[in-house]
Amino acid sequence: MGISRRSVLWLTALFAAAITLPGCQAPTVDSSQEEQTTGQSLETDTPESGTQDEPVAQFYPDSPAATNAPYFRQVLADLGVGSEQVSVEVVREGLVEAGFDPDTIESTPDDSLIALPADSVSVAVAIDEECLIGQFTESWFVVDVAPVLSSGTCLVLNEESLD
Repeated sequence: MGISRRSVLWLTALFAAAITLPGCQAPTVDSSQEEQTTGQSLETDTPESGTQDEPVAQFYPDSPAATNAPYFRQVLADLGVGSEQVSVEVVREGLVEAGFDPDTIESTPDDSLIALPADSVSVAVAIDEECLIGQFTESWFVVDVAPVLSSGTCLVLNEESLD
């Protein structure tokens, strides 16, 4: 007496389920991955914790965009992006006050094309042939460095392109 065809099919289905079910689990995210995703650190050191304060990021106007990315990130964080609703105008003014050339700053509008608040806003600063790009909402922000587009701009859609 051998194994019936029905038993073979049932065992095959059971084996397939055993292989695929572990893949259905939600991926776990450690804090370092979350920091990269949100562009913000989840941990903060306080003087009481006995750790030293991290050095303050600095602006190096004659250096590449990647060198200035920590400073750009810090300026955006200090302006409150990612933790509250901040207008593009406030961000632009803050970047100028921080030393960035106003002629190199681009942004997307605060409102969508149908006059509703934008889901997210992007701001960029061109430095040589690279761009510092920040994208944010009232609950997260990210910063990246990318090459200037062939159009000579940093953002595909910016306020100037809508005029």
